[in-house]
Amino acid sequence: MDVRRLSRNCAFVFPNTLRYRQYKQAAVSFAKLSQQPPEAIAVYVHWPFCRQLCSYCNFNKYVRSVDKDFEQSMVECILQDAAGQLKASGASDIFSIYFGGGTPSLCSASSIHSIIAGLGRLGNILPDAEVTLEANPSSSTDNKLRSFRDAGVNRISLGVQALNNEDLQLLNRDHTVEESLRTIESCQQIYPSQTSLDLIFARPAQTLQQWQSELEQVLQLCETHVSLYELTIEQSTPLARQVEKGELTVPGSDVKADMYQCAIETLSSHGLYRYQVSNFAKPGCEAQHNSSYWYGRPYIGLGPGAHGRYKRHPTPATSLSDRCSEAAAGGSVRSAGDDGDDGTLVDDKAWHHCVQVPEPNAWMTQVKATGSGAAKCTPVQHIDMLQQVLISSLYTDAGLSDERITVVSGQHSCCRFSAASSYVSC
Repeated sequence: MDVRRLSRNCAFVFPNTLRYRQYKQAAVSFAKLSQQPPEAIAVYVHWPFCRQLCSYCNFNKYVRSVDKDFEQSMVECILQDAAGQLKASGASDIFSIYFGGGTPSLCSASSIHSIIAGLGRLGNILPDAEVTLEANPSSSTDNKLRSFRDAGVNRISLGVQALNNEDLQLLNRDHTVEESLRTIESCQQIYPSQTSLDLIFARPAQTLQQWQSELEQVLQLCETHVSLYELTIEQSTPLARQVEKGELTVPGSDVKADMYQCAIETLSSHGLYRYQVSNFAKPGCEAQHNSSYWYGRPYIGLGPGAHGRYKRHPTPATSLSDRCSEAAAGGSVRSAGDDGDDGTLVDDKAWHHCVQVPEPNAWMTQVKATGSGAAKCTPVQHIDMLQQVLISSLYTDAGLSDERITVVSGQHSCCRFSAASSYVSC
């Protein structure tokens, strides 16, 4: 493998090697997030239902028919859990909402509106808040896309994945290329400059020439935001079994590297700069919600299997059984005065990582009984959180900065970070 080529691919993680224009744009993107009120939070909503399972996917998703009553119960539980999590986080402002899955575009626009409106009653959705919905071409008619917009969605992330029907069938996607083309055109009209396309590369038997042709076709359809993901062979998936049996072969590491380099050159030549390893955008079209993960901003996770990361602010009068996920069956939450895994004292206002019960029926049963869908909510040691920010910074073009550390720690001090960690030296 060409080490020099790979080093060029990775050079953007160090700010002093960035081209000035790209680094300046990265600073602008981060500034927008860092200028959000300190009590502002992002909200992720997981809608885990799909029409069919993709052959490569190991996400928390379920193939089942969702009737109107079940959907209404899901919405009510999402908002009930949101009330508790927003209170626990101390957040008053919401700067981003993201509907992921699963396939959220299978959900009715009225339910999406109910969730957004409900969150607006529980907190203050900022006027410039980004509200993104993941969509599949097969469940995104022109009328439905307009209904989502009227419900409050202002950005669409469209799961195209491939632009040839043979590969779509191989991946067990439930749409065709023709449906993708139609949906992209509709999204461009309804969500101008706020449409993102997801593509998978290094698919079985895919060649570099095919990939370059596909990228050029994509750029003719959408020139605002593209997310590229190398196909990962996840254990216990149908695709993994096919590869293990020798029925399918995936490109080698050198070809994958060539495909990624090809994507960088092709997309940048059309004005889409690489602001994160998998994400390319025209300046001003970056995904604010996903950037909040990389920049260490707080977020809550709602719905079956969702994850959240935020500082908990329980009131002194709150009983142990009522806080976050203490009442969750099998869940665990440590409070002030409890010892951490390393024997250190855990602060009640420390960052916490919360994970929701994965199975939808079990999740709803627990929310209705306790007000919380959390399976586990555990404190994150301060240094561990800082190290997470360091690692995620290496995936972005802005790199690590004092501002990012300040977002997490509340202290503008790189030296404190380096003193507690062997990862960084001032």
